[in-house]
Amino acid sequence: MDFLTEVLKPIPVVVWGGPALEHCGVRAFIHGYIFIVNECDRDVAAAKLLNAGCVRADWSWGSTDPATLQTMDEDVQRRHRESIPEYEDIDNNSIRFVFPPESVRTMNEPIALVLPSFVKLGPPRTAALGSRQPAQEDMPRGDYLQENTPLPELGLYAEQDNLQPIKSLHNSKSLQDAKSTPEIAKVQGGEEPQEDTADDSKFTCVDDFLYYPHLPVLLESLICARLRVSEDKPSLWKSMLGVWAITYLGAQTMAPYDILDGIEDKEVKAWFNKATRRSNGGIDRVTVTKRRGRVASTRPPVDLDTLFD
Repeated sequence: MDFLTEVLKPIPVVVWGGPALEHCGVRAFIHGYIFIVNECDRDVAAAKLLNAGCVRADWSWGSTDPATLQTMDEDVQRRHRESIPEYEDIDNNSIRFVFPPESVRTMNEPIALVLPSFVKLGPPRTAALGSRQPAQEDMPRGDYLQENTPLPELGLYAEQDNLQPIKSLHNSKSLQDAKSTPEIAKVQGGEEPQEDTADDSKFTCVDDFLYYPHLPVLLESLICARLRVSEDKPSLWKSMLGVWAITYLGAQTMAPYDILDGIEDKEVKAWFNKATRRSNGGIDRVTVTKRRGRVASTRPPVDLDTLFD
């Protein structure tokens, strides 16, 4: 995490996924790093990661690079092939990378950049760098992508006007489809919202550019992302978001059942109330937290008091 924040600094980013859950008191290993960036800062953020040696990951969030996958036994490869379509939503709405090969010790975790419209949350627009001229070394450069990007066989097309999300190498369609992949905001069925995407009061801001969502804000955003995927569509990504929201964020922190009562999104509130069995006595959070590790017994009371602000 320190490497990534140093690379992305000073671009305003919202920390999402695993590190954001940990910041709220969740104790669990969650694979990968997800950062929300304003659209005006997206290409510069991607270029900074490439300039730092990160490799563009054209494979699915739920899989691994093809070279590594080919070294695994056939049963593992089959499970990967079967599960990849179930990560379609994150795959088609993110720009993904992995850490520089020389910095990897045991496992190379994925890094994803997503836009606010994907998770209904983003950095305050007043903090965006897009209105300022970025440093020359941080500007996206076609020649850099063409000549110096690691693993060129993965399809980093120099003719792309900007760094767009592309479909997984493992998907049935050819990687040539990547050339015509629409902008992230258009993939999601609309333009970027014109109003401020976030308010400073929703976050804990670190070093003036790193925004950690408060627990209710993160919870609402996770549920919004989960509700993007149809209930009748098999999706490991959807299931993962449900675990993050209920098993981890809701149960481990002992979040009150009325934590989302004040939000405007009725669909989010209805899903949360149903998932937590609010009208039927609630979920067995003691059993859940014993399996996962209870935060209430280890975090200072003062921290718990401020978790839900």
